[in-house]
Amino acid sequence: MDALGGLDVLYNNAGIAPIGRDGFTPQIAEDDWDWIIRVNLTSVFLVLQVRDPRDGRAARAPAIVNTASSMAVQPLGMTDAYAASKAGVAGLTKSLARQLRRSSASA
Repeated sequence: MDALGGLDVLYNNAGIAPIGRDGFTPQIAEDDWDWIIRVNLTSVFLVLQVRDPRDGRAARAPAIVNTASSMAVQPLGMTDAYAASKAGVAGLTKSLARQLRRSSASA
């Protein structure tokens, strides 16, 4: 980032679902749950930690785009871990947006 002058856009677009596996919470294996949450939600968290847009090194903060899913608000049956992970992405995005808006207003 330093060599190229910073980061313009940060785009998180990871997504996996339990294709061919049971996604119903009482029957999903804990390893499958963890795998889906790690890829769909934890990966977004980790990428967001790469650069704090408030750190002042860039002339302007990068645009941040996090892809969730309509399943975050309208889940279908048998996809519980996927729906939960995408709802987490939506919540994380809203929370981060509020914090960044608040910090830019006080700057």
